[in-house]
Amino acid sequence: MDMRQLKALVRIAETGSFSEAARRLNVTQPALSRQIRLLEESLGERLLLRTGRGAVPTEAGHLLLARADLILGEVEKARQAIASRQDAVTGRVAFGLPPSVGVRLTGPVVARYRARHPQVGLAIVEELSGEVQQGLLTGTLDLGLLYAGTVSPSLRSEPLLAERLHVLAPPGGAILSGRPVPFHDL
Repeated sequence: MDMRQLKALVRIAETGSFSEAARRLNVTQPALSRQIRLLEESLGERLLLRTGRGAVPTEAGHLLLARADLILGEVEKARQAIASRQDAVTGRVAFGLPPSVGVRLTGPVVARYRARHPQVGLAIVEELSGEVQQGLLTGTLDLGLLYAGTVSPSLRSEPLLAERLHVLAPPGGAILSGRPVPFHDL
């Protein structure tokens, strides 16, 4: 007994016709008849009664049809499960970022990544920007987050955000005059 034979039996029972079942299965009628004959021989039972108007299942045919639907349904579920696994992203990703950024981003990054890619292992590596860049260049890291100005031209980068920095000083400090302070003055 194989899947083609079960499919043949189900289609014949659905249509009541060898010729219509053969058309739906995209096989010749003699090939379909041969599948049913082999199935009947392997079980030692007649499964279909051929009439002048088509074919109808015997008692044994009805018993097998009930199980054939379950078997074919389970086989289809298995195929779908395997196909969805093939479409799923799997593996391991090492993501490096500076500790100052990691404090704020690690939790949200991990949560969103796990939600989108549950079958991917995620390793978060907190290092200074220079070490993150070195890990990207040597291949020990797959992705990284660096501050602008430290990115090697060998790496592909995409700006994520611009951050405003502020200089703080005690009240009455000479540095703060209410206007921008050039970096070299600091």
